[in-house]
Amino acid sequence: MRRPRRRDGHRPFAPRLAASLVGLLLAGLLVVGCRSEEPTGATVVDLVAELPHARSATTRARVRLADPQNGDLLRGGWNRNAAADGAFLWALGPRAGVDVFVDRVVDRTLRLRCAGVALPPGEAPRLTLRIAGEAVGSQPLPPPGEPQPIDFEVPAAGFELGVNRLELEVSRWHDPSNPADGVVDDRPLGARCEALEMVGAVASVGAPHRETVAERQRLVLPAGSGVRYFLEPPAGARLELSGVERSGATLALRVVDETGRIVVETDVRGGGSWPLGDTSTRLRIDLVAAPEPDSLGGVFTRWFDDTDAPRVLLERAHVLRGGRVAAAGGAAGAAHEERVPAPEEPPEEIARAAGSDSPAGSRAPVSGVLVYLIDTVRADHLGLYGYHRPTSPELEKLAREGITFTEARAQTSWTRTAVASIFTGRLPSGHGVDDRDDVLSDDLVTLAEVFDDAGWTTVGVVTNGNAGPRFGFAQGFDAYQHLRESFKRREVHHLADDVNSWILTWLDGYLASHGGSQGGAAQGDPPPFFLYAHATDPHAPYTPRPPFDDLFAAGVDPTLGELATVREITSGKRTVTPEERDGLVDLYDGELAFVDREIGRLVDLLRDRGVFDDLLLVIVSDHGEEFLEHGGWEHGKTLYEEQLRVPLVIKLPGAEAAGLRIDGRADHVDLLPTVLDVVGLEPPAGLDGQSLLPAVRAVAAGRKASERWPSIAELRLGEDEQLSLVDGDEKVIVEQARGARFFALDADPAELDDRGVAEPFAAGVLEERLRRHLAAAEARRPQPVETELDPETREQLEALGYVQ
Repeated sequence: MRRPRRRDGHRPFAPRLAASLVGLLLAGLLVVGCRSEEPTGATVVDLVAELPHARSATTRARVRLADPQNGDLLRGGWNRNAAADGAFLWALGPRAGVDVFVDRVVDRTLRLRCAGVALPPGEAPRLTLRIAGEAVGSQPLPPPGEPQPIDFEVPAAGFELGVNRLELEVSRWHDPSNPADGVVDDRPLGARCEALEMVGAVASVGAPHRETVAERQRLVLPAGSGVRYFLEPPAGARLELSGVERSGATLALRVVDETGRIVVETDVRGGGSWPLGDTSTRLRIDLVAAPEPDSLGGVFTRWFDDTDAPRVLLERAHVLRGGRVAAAGGAAGAAHEERVPAPEEPPEEIARAAGSDSPAGSRAPVSGVLVYLIDTVRADHLGLYGYHRPTSPELEKLAREGITFTEARAQTSWTRTAVASIFTGRLPSGHGVDDRDDVLSDDLVTLAEVFDDAGWTTVGVVTNGNAGPRFGFAQGFDAYQHLRESFKRREVHHLADDVNSWILTWLDGYLASHGGSQGGAAQGDPPPFFLYAHATDPHAPYTPRPPFDDLFAAGVDPTLGELATVREITSGKRTVTPEERDGLVDLYDGELAFVDREIGRLVDLLRDRGVFDDLLLVIVSDHGEEFLEHGGWEHGKTLYEEQLRVPLVIKLPGAEAAGLRIDGRADHVDLLPTVLDVVGLEPPAGLDGQSLLPAVRAVAAGRKASERWPSIAELRLGEDEQLSLVDGDEKVIVEQARGARFFALDADPAELDDRGVAEPFAAGVLEERLRRHLAAAEARRPQPVETELDPETREQLEALGYVQ
């Protein structure tokens, strides 16, 4: 069933709707808005203005853990697939995390409804509950079957005001590597969990929100709710609250740094100002509104009238840079305020303006631009990136004349959204092409349209219908050919040799029409061209042509990689042995080797025609492929590294910076501004990418490239929504229905050790950055465009695994 859209065209995603969330929504800390009264000092963060991006929390008496709207409560250690009826989740051993909100610190009973898993004979498993790392109780885990209640008595001293992180620790769990467990499952199952109850808690009737009062905004915290911000303020910053009004509720402020040190803990009355420390560190700020004892009954009798319900109002809540500390409740004086632009203009630290630092007129002559995309190539399966098999000798040869980016990343893990980001230089939130029937909007300016406006000839050839004319990708092209898939062919797609034939047939005609010749350089100077080519060879089915079928897969049953078999495997109808899994990888690698050979042939033929030396050539992939690394197959299902890390080789005109390897991140959204920078054309406004050319020239000159920005990926193919951000070696993946996972990629490149429970501050800061970037991108998003899939297209997408 398709998810409904809101009236503004966006799909509902719980973390973007703070007023309806039961989980914690992490703050995106842009400074926007305008106040008639300025706080004393330069504003770093305006917490009132940032509430729409904040993580809010409300008191809940009972939480169904498998309910998608509660996904933001889950903090690592949970499987991503709930039961078919959505009644429970599997907590993965040995630990799983969940957050609960406490508006009053009192003795409480926490009740978990759980059941164990089938295990070999041995000691009965126990479930230990920890809060903030401290064990508060241990109980026997009920036997397999329907979940049963387990009560933990937690004294008031076991809680802190606001959000508390619970860890469920299971003493024994199903180990997938131990066949004696008797459980056919590749997940380390620990417990079957249905619900979490806070016995006797009075549920909140509202979530934090903003109220507009005569062109001003104020923060409204209904009793039993709170809001949490993660931030990294400068040394000497302080927090200033003013204009606090309480009605049947109290307001508590708590600031904690990443070492666990309490920086501020106080009840707030009229307002106040508090220093946040002399050193720059990650901080967590909690604002909690609790009902006063005599107002509890009124929560249910008066909640229909919002103005009469117990709540707290805040006129201003600012983190300030330096300046004097005002007395508690003191009036704020006028002062200069440092602001970043409103969301329609991206914040300075994430605005990726295109343009290089090269001197005017220093660009090499350009005969044309060829962007050649190879569908479904994971970088770690190419010899160019250290793979143990010779899958890419031709690409390695080309890299000696070009530049290799060692950490190139896709903005999603399926084709249509990825190509839209390449064509527009925008994140998926910024271009709106993220589901099965989405079409690239005419309101967006594509790479082909920039070239077309500049008088270039623009042509494209694609072999994957997801990047075809039906979905808006032909805009700006003089000719755009879809070599259609056919299920009468064993390989389904037209392969790279057909793509090359199309390219060369067009190029020969183009050169001839402009006074050139097939066998050598053009007699005149034909106008430059832009050509986009899209080969789909490594995509399923995995059916390499001879002799590549035996290159790595000698002895493998060739029917294993055929489309019907792959669909049986990916749908779960066929169980795959480890040997068969390896056989599929062998066949996939053979397809990589075939398309690599065709890249080499194309380069040779371009040299013969005299266009290669002055050609800007980009070799890239749209996404990778999974072979059970995280329990799944193919792509378009997760945002793990095997689906996001892609190859990127750029050969500049005149072989500038030949043989260079760039270690910094490079994203799909960077390709449009990079290509235009090389040829000297102005990029369109509203990009989320930045030219890579300054980094190339800095490294070529022996200088350090500028600090790289975080890399963001988004996936909305299906009922769930997933987001990810990579910054340095830290990565966070946020799922709408399954919460957040946090990984340290240097120590854990396979993303097997979810540190979301153990490192909440690091995970929290990354989520905050993710929200900030997406808020800016989404503010520039055009109205979405959809198409009704005809039966033939729907059948094709279903067969290829894009429609369930």
